[in-house]
Amino acid sequence: MRYAEALEFLQVAMEKAPADPRPVYLIAYSQASLGDKTSAGASLKAACTLEKKSSGFNWSQYMERVQGPMRAWMEKERQLGLRTTPGR
Repeated sequence: MRYAEALEFLQVAMEKAPADPRPVYLIAYSQASLGDKTSAGASLKAACTLEKKSSGFNWSQYMERVQGPMRAWMEKERQLGLRTTPGR
């Protein structure tokens, strides 16, 4: 897959819908696929923040085509990011 090219389109999508977590999750996926886990982690945290504010977002349906180790990593990081414990 052409993740660098996808990032360009996802950035535009994020700019057009700044409250939507979906493009931000895919940005995180693309960054991680390119080997940039630091940026991917930051993007996942940002997506989680947006998800907490949104209503009706269905993670499992939206991410159903993402499978394997990358999905497992994203699931773990998402669960951490959605925790509402103060100081996290």
